[in-house]
Amino acid sequence: MDAAQRRTVSAFLREGTWFRGLDGEIQDLILDRSEVRSFRKGQVVSREGDPPRGLSAVLEGRLWILQYAGADTENLLHVAEPGFWAGEFAVLTGRPVAVTIVARTPARVLLLPVAAFEEIATRHPRFYRAAAQLALSRFGVMLRHVSEAHRSTAEGRLRLVLADRAEMRRWDHPDENPVCLTLSQEEMARLAGLSRQTLNNLLQKLQSKQLVDLSFRRIRVLDPEGLRKK
Repeated sequence: MDAAQRRTVSAFLREGTWFRGLDGEIQDLILDRSEVRSFRKGQVVSREGDPPRGLSAVLEGRLWILQYAGADTENLLHVAEPGFWAGEFAVLTGRPVAVTIVARTPARVLLLPVAAFEEIATRHPRFYRAAAQLALSRFGVMLRHVSEAHRSTAEGRLRLVLADRAEMRRWDHPDENPVCLTLSQEEMARLAGLSRQTLNNLLQKLQSKQLVDLSFRRIRVLDPEGLRKK
């Protein structure tokens, strides 16, 4: 990165809770050791089963995080927007990448390679702790989602998806109030396991309860805690 790009990336990343919470010296090392990569729409960023590439952050665009169950079943796990960090599980464990990430739009991603991650963590062991906190915060959301989603109604699944995405969005954009999810109906339907018609009916119901506010390709989550209430 040149100096101007580094300043822009630094200012953007410092808007997020995780990067903002790192020591200034660690922030500088991440920026010094990272590279910015560009991806065209539909290009695979990383593939399930690949060796770990590093810790990455979405700078521009939208990425689909997918997992495959057999050759024909593609499960959409998350839609990563600017500010979202990924790759922490593989970097910390050294295990192969567990998901496939595809650029849904043209995208730019900051990548801190594995070797650079290890170098920084060796010099500053508290960086391991910060990366573990990032991973465990995601694991906590996933565990709650798995434990609750299987026994939920269609409305319950949608409420859970909205509340979980709002919580994760808040980590990356803590000053955004209310949280705004830029999800298409197709994406939301796949995340909640619903038909488009059922999704639309339930979103209208939640809007009538003033839990969300709907606009084109945007869902403003007005009351995340209200969404979690049965």
